[in-house]
Amino acid sequence: MRKTKAQPLPALRSIDQTATYMQLSSSTVRRLVRRGELPQTRIGSRTLIRQCDIDAFIASAVVPKQS
Repeated sequence: MRKTKAQPLPALRSIDQTATYMQLSSSTVRRLVRRGELPQTRIGSRTLIRQCDIDAFIASAVVPKQS
C-alpha cells in the first residue's frame, strides 16, 4: 500500500481577520468579495479568504513608482 502525503491546507482568514490584515473595514472586504475582486471560499455558512488570494490582491494593487 502506497502512502500519499497530505497536502497542507491553505491559510484561511475570516472577513474580519482579512479586514484587520489589510487595514480595511469589514464592509470594504465584503464589497471586494461581492464584486469578485477578492476570491472567497465557503465552508458551511462561513465566508473565508485564502491568504494566497489576499497576497495576490495586494500585489496586483501596488502602483509602480514613477521616475
